[in-house]
Amino acid sequence: MHRSLSILTIILTITLFGFTTKKNSNNSEKKKIINHAELVVTVEDDDGYNFFEEAKYEPLKGDILFKTTDKVEQITVLQNDEKLVYILPVKTKKIIIGKSLFDKGEYDLIFSLAHSNRSYNTQIKVF
Repeated sequence: MHRSLSILTIILTITLFGFTTKKNSNNSEKKKIINHAELVVTVEDDDGYNFFEEAKYEPLKGDILFKTTDKVEQITVLQNDEKLVYILPVKTKKIIIGKSLFDKGEYDLIFSLAHSNRSYNTQIKVF
Protein backbone atom coordinates (compact mmCIF):
# COMPACT_ATOMS: atom_id res chain seq x y z
CA MET A 1 0.00 0.00 0.00
CA HIS A 2 2.75 2.43 0.98
CA ARG A 3 4.73 1.61 -2.18
CA SER A 4 1.78 2.21 -4.53
CA LEU A 5 1.09 5.51 -2.77
CA SER A 6 4.74 6.58 -3.27
CA ILE A 7 4.63 5.68 -6.97
CA LEU A 8 1.39 7.62 -7.38
CA THR A 9 2.98 10.63 -5.65
CA ILE A 10 6.00 10.50 -7.98
CA ILE A 11 3.82 10.29 -11.10
CA LEU A 12 1.67 13.19 -9.92
CA THR A 13 4.77 15.28 -9.13
CA ILE A 14 6.29 14.64 -12.57
CA THR A 15 3.02 15.47 -14.31
CA LEU A 16 2.58 18.74 -12.40
CA PHE A 17 6.23 19.65 -12.99
CA GLY A 18 5.69 19.16 -16.75
CA PHE A 19 2.74 21.56 -16.76
CA THR A 20 4.69 24.15 -14.77
CA THR A 21 7.80 24.11 -16.98
CA LYS A 22 5.76 24.14 -20.19
CA LYS A 23 3.77 27.18 -19.06
CA ASN A 24 6.89 29.07 -17.97
CA SER A 25 8.76 28.35 -21.20
CA ASN A 26 5.84 29.60 -23.32
CA ASN A 27 5.61 32.82 -21.32
CA SER A 28 9.34 33.53 -21.67
CA GLU A 29 9.27 33.35 -25.46
CA LYS A 30 8.82 36.69 -27.18
CA LYS A 31 6.37 36.94 -30.06
CA LYS A 32 7.55 38.56 -33.27
CA ILE A 33 5.19 41.06 -34.81
CA ILE A 34 7.70 42.26 -37.42
CA ASN A 35 10.49 40.05 -38.73
CA HIS A 36 12.70 41.65 -41.38
CA ALA A 37 16.39 41.52 -42.28
CA GLU A 38 16.80 45.15 -41.14
CA LEU A 39 14.83 44.97 -37.88
CA VAL A 40 12.78 42.72 -35.60
CA VAL A 41 9.94 43.88 -33.34
CA THR A 42 8.73 41.60 -30.53
CA VAL A 43 6.19 41.67 -27.71
CA GLU A 44 6.29 39.87 -24.37
CA ASP A 45 2.91 38.16 -24.26
CA ASP A 46 -0.46 37.49 -25.90
CA ASP A 47 -1.92 40.78 -24.61
CA GLY A 48 0.80 42.71 -26.38
CA TYR A 49 0.43 40.58 -29.50
CA ASN A 50 -3.35 41.14 -29.61
CA PHE A 51 -2.94 44.90 -29.03
CA PHE A 52 -1.50 45.27 -32.53
CA GLU A 53 -4.04 44.77 -35.32
CA GLU A 54 -1.24 45.28 -37.83
CA ALA A 55 2.52 45.74 -37.67
CA LYS A 56 4.81 45.87 -40.67
CA TYR A 57 7.99 47.36 -42.01
CA GLU A 58 8.15 49.03 -45.42
CA PRO A 59 11.85 48.97 -46.35
CA LEU A 60 11.54 51.16 -49.49
CA LYS A 61 10.14 54.04 -47.41
CA GLY A 62 11.95 53.09 -44.21
CA ASP A 63 8.66 53.18 -42.29
CA ILE A 64 7.61 51.04 -39.35
CA LEU A 65 3.80 50.87 -39.33
CA PHE A 66 1.58 49.98 -36.39
CA LYS A 67 -2.21 49.79 -36.20
CA THR A 68 -3.46 49.27 -32.64
CA THR A 69 -6.76 48.26 -31.09
CA ASP A 70 -6.85 51.35 -28.84
CA LYS A 71 -5.79 54.96 -29.28
CA VAL A 72 -2.18 55.53 -28.24
CA GLU A 73 -1.36 58.79 -26.46
CA GLN A 74 2.41 58.56 -26.70
CA ILE A 75 5.31 56.22 -27.36
CA THR A 76 8.32 56.31 -25.07
CA VAL A 77 11.52 55.03 -26.66
CA LEU A 78 14.27 53.70 -24.41
CA GLN A 79 17.64 52.39 -25.54
CA ASN A 80 19.04 49.33 -23.77
CA ASP A 81 16.18 49.38 -21.21
CA GLU A 82 17.36 52.60 -19.57
CA LYS A 83 18.37 55.59 -21.70
CA LEU A 84 15.44 57.80 -22.72
CA VAL A 85 15.73 58.50 -26.44
CA TYR A 86 12.33 59.94 -27.44
CA ILE A 87 8.85 60.64 -26.20
CA LEU A 88 6.65 60.66 -29.29
CA PRO A 89 3.14 62.16 -28.95
CA VAL A 90 0.97 60.21 -31.40
CA LYS A 91 -2.70 60.39 -30.25
CA THR A 92 -3.95 57.84 -32.80
CA LYS A 93 -4.41 54.14 -33.59
CA LYS A 94 -2.39 54.32 -36.82
CA ILE A 95 1.28 55.03 -36.21
CA ILE A 96 4.16 55.46 -38.63
CA ILE A 97 7.70 55.69 -37.25
CA GLY A 98 10.71 56.24 -39.49
CA LYS A 99 13.46 53.65 -39.09
CA SER A 100 15.87 56.57 -39.51
CA LEU A 101 15.10 57.50 -35.87
CA PHE A 102 16.99 54.40 -34.73
CA ASP A 103 20.68 53.59 -34.91
CA LYS A 104 21.74 49.95 -34.80
CA GLY A 105 20.88 48.51 -31.41
CA GLU A 106 18.06 47.46 -29.10
CA TYR A 107 15.18 49.68 -28.03
CA ASP A 108 12.01 49.43 -25.95
CA LEU A 109 8.92 51.14 -27.33
CA ILE A 110 6.30 51.74 -24.64
CA PHE A 111 2.87 52.45 -26.10
CA SER A 112 0.84 54.42 -23.51
CA LEU A 113 -2.92 54.42 -24.08
CA ALA A 114 -4.91 57.64 -24.34
CA HIS A 115 -7.75 56.97 -21.87
CA SER A 116 -6.13 54.45 -19.56
CA ASN A 117 -3.11 53.87 -17.36
CA ARG A 118 -2.39 50.79 -19.46
CA SER A 119 0.70 50.53 -21.64
CA TYR A 120 2.19 47.90 -23.94
CA ASN A 121 5.90 47.27 -24.28
CA THR A 122 7.60 46.18 -27.49
CA GLN A 123 11.24 45.55 -28.19
CA ILE A 124 12.88 46.55 -31.45
CA LYS A 125 16.24 45.30 -32.60
CA VAL A 126 17.76 47.26 -35.51
CA PHE A 127 20.52 45.57 -37.50
